[in-house]
Amino acid sequence: MKKYYRRMLKYYTKHPMYADTIHVLGGIGFGIILARPLAGEHTVRWGVAFLVLSLAGHWWAATAKD
Repeated sequence: MKKYYRRMLKYYTKHPMYADTIHVLGGIGFGIILARPLAGEHTVRWGVAFLVLSLAGHWWAATAKD
């Protein structure tokens, strides 16, 4: 597990805009889920979609050979 964490940190230091984008997507996902009444229909679906994108980005950074 530490190996993937170190790889992810190394990738994020080389690609700060990617790291920012991934974390913004996660924040949007949490925000949509927390503000359910304000976001309209299908809020959980959209929130989970953004969170999945964020987690997929973290997985990509942890397994990238960069």
